[in-house]
Order: sequence, then C-alpha cells, then structure tokens
Amino acid sequence: MERKYESLCSIKELKRKIEETRQEMYKAYESDPNDPKFLSISQSLDVLLNKYSQALKKVKKPDIDGDSY
Repeated sequence: MERKYESLCSIKELKRKIEETRQEMYKAYESDPNDPKFLSISQSLDVLLNKYSQALKKVKKPDIDGDSY
C-alpha cells in the first residue's frame, strides 16, 4: 500500500510540473515562437510527459504478489 501511495504522490507532482511547464511554454511561444527557449521548454515538457506515462503504467501493473494497484 505504501508504494501505491508514493506512486500516486509522484504522479500528482508530475501532473503539477507538466501544467507549469506547459504554461511556461505557451508564454514563450506568445513572446517569440522562434526563440530557442521555446524549443528547450517543449523538450522538457516531452520528458515530463514520458515520465508521467511511465508512472501511470507502473501504477496499473499488478504487484509481484498479484495485487493490482
């Protein structure tokens, strides 16, 4: 149960970071879509989204004992 709670907290934190990064990316785009900063932020967002996807897969996998999260 403890690992499930930690995973859910981690997912919640990732969602928060994703939203913050998304907002930062929107602002950078509105300021100057050709600014290299925009691309850098976009790549950071991609990394966070991949981590989020992986975290969701881990939570949905059954535990070694057969217990599903």
